Amino acid sequence: METKNITLLSERAIWERKSTRSFDCTRGISRECLEGLLRTAMRAPSPKNRQPWHFTVVTEVAAKECLSDILLRKLEILCGERQERGKGTDDLELAQGSVRVLRDASVLVFVSYVRDPGNEHGDSHRWALSAQPFEVADLQAIGAAIENLLLAAASHGIDSLWMCDVLYACQEYQDCMGLRQPLVACVALGYQTHHQTPREPLEAKVDEWNG
Repeated sequence: METKNITLLSERAIWERKSTRSFDCTRGISRECLEGLLRTAMRAPSPKNRQPWHFTVVTEVAAKECLSDILLRKLEILCGERQERGKGTDDLELAQGSVRVLRDASVLVFVSYVRDPGNEHGDSHRWALSAQPFEVADLQAIGAAIENLLLAAASHGIDSLWMCDVLYACQEYQDCMGLRQPLVACVALGYQTHHQTPREPLEAKVDEWNG
């Protein structure tokens, strides 16, 4: 019965998790709860148990405003540069929404990749990607850790957003926060201020292929 209950709770967290883009800036998350979420994130599997993740937690209002301003300025610079070259800026305009999220979320968790440059695992394989084989494996592990964090948050009634718009200002954030490892993503945690757009039905996203 206990195993069944755990399974049901896990499935419930998966269904209740949603991407929230409008947070109530007046609500906080306790340190005890946050530490529990991060411990759950770190239960993710990883290649050879390397645990290639590092979390930088930001809770102070002034710090969040500073990080929000950094992204805003970077997006403005990139937008100007692209316009001069006659390039599109649709993605930059969409990323503007993350500026508000960085400011209003209760907690920001910046996720970095602790890379082992001496790792030669998988050197005999070749990928059509700008990454070493072990880096591809490590990044999957980091993604699993982030998903654990999101599901743990959902089980506590906490909303979240997995953000990669921060990568537009990757170098600026690494310099500002003194991050020694590559930034991979940021997870915003807090409580939503409005209801979310429903998901598309399964039939709209799945095809059957039998070779």
